[in-house]
Amino acid sequence: VVDFIEQGATVGYVYGPGMGGPTVAGASVGKVQRIQTATDGGHVDVTLGHIVVRKDSRDTAAHIKQLNAYRGEIVGERLARLRDENAMWYVQYDPPPPYYPIISDTMGPQPVGTVLDLFRDCETTDGGLLWDGRGPGLSYTTKRYRESPAPVLTLNAAAGEVGLPFEPKHDDAYRVNRAIAKRRGGASAVFEDATGPLGSTIVGRYEDSREFGVYSDTALPQYAGWMVGQGTAEGYRYPRLSLDLRAHPELLDEWLAVIPGDRVDVLNLSTIHPSAPTEAVSLVVEGYEQTIGPTTWTVIMNTSLASRWAVASVAAQTIGGAGDPRPEYVARVDTDNTTIAVLTAA
Repeated sequence: VVDFIEQGATVGYVYGPGMGGPTVAGASVGKVQRIQTATDGGHVDVTLGHIVVRKDSRDTAAHIKQLNAYRGEIVGERLARLRDENAMWYVQYDPPPPYYPIISDTMGPQPVGTVLDLFRDCETTDGGLLWDGRGPGLSYTTKRYRESPAPVLTLNAAAGEVGLPFEPKHDDAYRVNRAIAKRRGGASAVFEDATGPLGSTIVGRYEDSREFGVYSDTALPQYAGWMVGQGTAEGYRYPRLSLDLRAHPELLDEWLAVIPGDRVDVLNLSTIHPSAPTEAVSLVVEGYEQTIGPTTWTVIMNTSLASRWAVASVAAQTIGGAGDPRPEYVARVDTDNTTIAVLTAA
C-alpha cells in the first residue's frame, strides 16, 4: 500500500507498515493517469494484481478484507455488511445465545453478483431461509435458529383446529442418500448412506450435488453429511397445513408470532385419521399464504418434517470439567475420539 500525502506545497508518500519515503517540494498529488510497474525490467519473481486507486486515506484492515473479497467472514457478518453497504431494511433471526460459530459458518471469497445473489449465496452456504420480510425489506432465518426449535404454534386436531384435508404424502420428494458437496473454486466431498433404512442399497441411489461458498475444503464433508442426513429423515411428508383463524380466533396471537423456519406441532391427529400416528406430528413452516377478507382469514402453510432439522446439543460447556458436579463420570472428547460418554438420569 502506497499513500501519497499532500501537505501544503510538499508531497510525500508512505508505504508498507508506516514506512516513509522522500518528499517532493512545490508539487501537488493531482489526478492519477497511469500506474506503471517494473520500468527497469526487474521484479522477475513478483506478480501484481488487484490494484486499487483510492482518493481517501488508507485503512489497512478494511483494505485487506476487500482485497481478499471478505474471505473469512461469518455468515451473519457478511449479511450485516451487505445490509449496511446497500442501506437495506433487513432482519435476522438467530437462536438464543450463546452462539459458537464453527467452520461451516465461515464464508469464502464474496462472488460477483447482485445484492440478492450475494444474499442467496449466504443462504445456500448457511442453510437458512431468506424470505420477504414483515417490513419493507428482507428477513433471514438462520440454520441455527431452525435446528431443534420448540413449537411456536400447537394445533389440536381433535378440537377442529386443523384445516382439512390434511393428508400425508408418501413420496421421495426430498430423498438424498448420496451427496456431493463442492466449494466454489475448490474441492469436493462425497457422503453416502448405503445401509440405512433409506440407504442407496435399500431403496436405490438418490444423488444430489450442491456448490457452497464456504471458507475451507475441510468443511465439505460436514455439508455432504448434512445433505444426506436431511435427505434420509424417515416419516410421511405433510406438504400443506391450513388454518381458519375466523373459526379459531384463540390461535391468532400464536399465528402472528410464526415466521418461516418455525416449528408447528399437530396433536391428536389420529382422532381424524385413524391410521395417523398417535404422537405429535412436528412440521416446519417453509412459507405460507394468507387470504384475508371481510368474513375470512385463512392460512395455508407449506411445511416439511421437523425431524430433518433435529440435532443434538450440549447442555453446557462445563460438562466433564470443573463445573460438573460429577466430572468422574464424563470423559472429555478429543478430535480423534469416535465415542461420546453421556450422563443419563438416575
